[in-house]
Amino acid sequence: MLKKLIIIIVLVAITSCNNNKTYLIAQVDGNDFINTTQVFAKRVKVGNKIYLTSIIAQGKDINDEIGLSINEFPKNKVEPILTHSLLYNLKNKSWLEIIYKPKKRNTKASFKITKEDKNYIEGTFNFIGYNKKDKSTKKITNGEFRAKKIN
Repeated sequence: MLKKLIIIIVLVAITSCNNNKTYLIAQVDGNDFINTTQVFAKRVKVGNKIYLTSIIAQGKDINDEIGLSINEFPKNKVEPILTHSLLYNLKNKSWLEIIYKPKKRNTKASFKITKEDKNYIEGTFNFIGYNKKDKSTKKITNGEFRAKKIN
């Protein structure tokens, strides 16, 4: 509870001081992951109708990062297939979760865009990342971000 309160205070301080600030905060297995310096979102068009939006933030060092992506693939003219890739990297190990929409399997992961304008994208996320090699997991909770869009 105290850690969540500290994160909320940091987030309020960041957003109230300057509306141009970016951030990505979360809890990784109960430990704080905070990036308040450079969080960017890049949207790339591949082919005619495939889009990839990536958001990446580094933690305390270069080997600690969270990456989020939204992949939009054309299923038909009415409903695209969306995949959300949620990734946590630490010292050359990766923990991954993928959310399919429409759902292909049950997952407790969530990734939601809460606000978007021409300059910024904001949202929330939670997931349990799985490492295929050693079968370990990382629990990423209380994730929030505000990323500056770049070309």
